[in-house]
Amino acid sequence: MSSLPSPAPAASAARATQYELLGHLAGSVAHDFNNVLAAISGSAGLIEMDLTGPHTPRHIDNIRRAVQRGAGILRQLQFFHPRADGPLETLSLASVVTPFAHSLREQFGAAYFIDVVVREPSPAIRADLTQLQQIILCLATNARDAMPQGGTIEFVVQSAPDDPAHVEFSVRDHGTGIAAATQARLFEPFFSTKPKGKGAGLGLAIVHRLMERHGGSMRFTTASGEGSTFTCRFPAG
Repeated sequence: MSSLPSPAPAASAARATQYELLGHLAGSVAHDFNNVLAAISGSAGLIEMDLTGPHTPRHIDNIRRAVQRGAGILRQLQFFHPRADGPLETLSLASVVTPFAHSLREQFGAAYFIDVVVREPSPAIRADLTQLQQIILCLATNARDAMPQGGTIEFVVQSAPDDPAHVEFSVRDHGTGIAAATQARLFEPFFSTKPKGKGAGLGLAIVHRLMERHGGSMRFTTASGEGSTFTCRFPAG
């Protein structure tokens, strides 16, 4: 009677890691979607009890926001799928960052001021517009979350000071900075410093993956009590 050979230790370890990541993913997505469904169900029940009540528009808006959160979760997951990559096009980084950053003012609220600086005309890049916007949104959202009481989020677009063949943009917050113990894990999938239910820990992992897809790089600087700056560098296209 023959038996299948035992998998090599390295293969077993890799498979175990994959299962662990899938477990994290399933648990995180299930938790987030349960929150979304609970919000929809609760608001729908309140509407059903009083279709013409004065609070009905607010309940409908809550449903709309919950659906948007659910769609956002799916968009995040799609960025890990190889077929999610769209075609690259020639873009001006400044012409994408500037209007998109300013559009966040209403979304983030009056407690946050968005400051955009384009230091000089810079070469075009080759990028996927949707993915570029996802990068900007993720970094801006993290900057906002680093300043829960409000503050200024600074965007800078420029040719790379040390390499004119590259173009970069940075996002800076004026929060408390990133703890040393956290810095080494920032780009790990499912690692998050936010309270449970407030984030899946996919944001920076997605940004890192998208920057690799664009042939670019990413770095950050941080100081205790002075905030953090994340910089994305793209090859000129």
